Amino acid sequence: MSQLWTIEIATGESAQLTSGSSHATEPAWSPKGDLIAFVSRPTPVANESLLSDLFVVSAAGGAPRRLVDNEGPDFAPAWSPDGAEVAYLSNARRQSSAAINAIMAVAVSGGPPRAVTQGFEYTAGEPHWSPDGQTVYFSTGVRTESHVFSVPAAGGTVRALTRGAVVYGGLDVARTGRELVFLREDARAPADVYVSAADGSDERRLTTANPQIAGLRIAHTEVVHWTAPDGRDIEGVLVYPTGHQAGTRAPLILEPHGGPHGRQAVGFDPDWQYYAAHGFMVFAPNFRGSGNYPQAFIDADRNDWGGKDYLDIMSGVDHLIAAGLVDPDRLGVEGWSYGGFMTSWIVGHTDRFKAAVPGAAVTNLQSFYGTTDIQRFIEWEFSGFPWDNAEAIRDHSPITFAPRAATPTLILHGEADVRVPLEQGQQLYTTLKKAGVTVEMVIYPREGHGFREPAHIRDRLRRTLEWMERHLGR
Repeated sequence: MSQLWTIEIATGESAQLTSGSSHATEPAWSPKGDLIAFVSRPTPVANESLLSDLFVVSAAGGAPRRLVDNEGPDFAPAWSPDGAEVAYLSNARRQSSAAINAIMAVAVSGGPPRAVTQGFEYTAGEPHWSPDGQTVYFSTGVRTESHVFSVPAAGGTVRALTRGAVVYGGLDVARTGRELVFLREDARAPADVYVSAADGSDERRLTTANPQIAGLRIAHTEVVHWTAPDGRDIEGVLVYPTGHQAGTRAPLILEPHGGPHGRQAVGFDPDWQYYAAHGFMVFAPNFRGSGNYPQAFIDADRNDWGGKDYLDIMSGVDHLIAAGLVDPDRLGVEGWSYGGFMTSWIVGHTDRFKAAVPGAAVTNLQSFYGTTDIQRFIEWEFSGFPWDNAEAIRDHSPITFAPRAATPTLILHGEADVRVPLEQGQQLYTTLKKAGVTVEMVIYPREGHGFREPAHIRDRLRRTLEWMERHLGR
């Protein structure tokens, strides 16, 4: 458990403000310095991370007081300039990471909270008040982009302040209220610090964090749309090979995202640029279930992993082939986490791909439930416990179909992964090996679900490229 403490700067004297069987995080001082708002969770266990509540405690000590009574998570507190209210993020789903968060505000003196971003169809980002308390700013993902928005603090119409094929984040508001500062990136340049007027105009770059980019050939990136078999419009990010010539077909690396409620964006992706520099086209689809879309789209893959989301992906591949962009005989697929799930699912359902690299892949939903640190995830995504949905759990597990596979497969996994434990990759390796498939497995010591050691990150990228080149050709 973590608890809240204060430290007197002059004397170094410390005082503990919270105690007991709760996990206190995200402290936010009131403007007067007399109160601290914070987020309380039952434990630091990942499975209970969404069971968060908003509290306030006196900076001098005393019993914390609950601000909000909500079934779902409440977090990211931000005080109004006059100290009368706290804005925060919230949704009503107790155990779903797929819910759209709204900005709410609640009076510190008590009373029901009010919705600030009511009617906004995308999830909101952390709230930032204007110094006069009249406006709340936030940044968030919208489909393949991310933008900065403003909304009246009393509630009302959400207004986009930025536009274009750009990814904005890291937002803050100047003390004067006349300027915004944020990170800005696009497909051709990594993130830098920018400043703009409060209405988003007069945007200026303040840093050049990666000056070496100016000397590199950057591949062209665009957003493509296609129609799924059931008529739904789907989109994704397409990165052309560096120096691509019109009228030529390129080998493809399909890259489904993780989550499944992640998404692919038009920001700068060095991995995609690396593959493009070696002659590959990269296709990153936002199939149904992807985040940063309206709630109905996010929920569309519930109880249907590997179902219509798989058809979304494959119809996107067919669209690129029909457009004359992709060589149908040189298809590869790689992905991480749910992207690894989808990679493993694909090789069990089609032999069209000549190379596959599933990373940290969920392969057996039954054993995944018993070993992952987020059991709630399966309970939500498949509407109950695995033993209540045994047939669905089996029918949506890639391991069930792995014996059919023929695609040469390179399995990558972190040894210390608690989100998708190592046994998931080992089960896939054993099954493919017994089925006579060309398969290799690389286990990275010390690594969890997301790699941290630079040597491992580099090795993973190079191994993936080498596997694609070996089986698709250079």
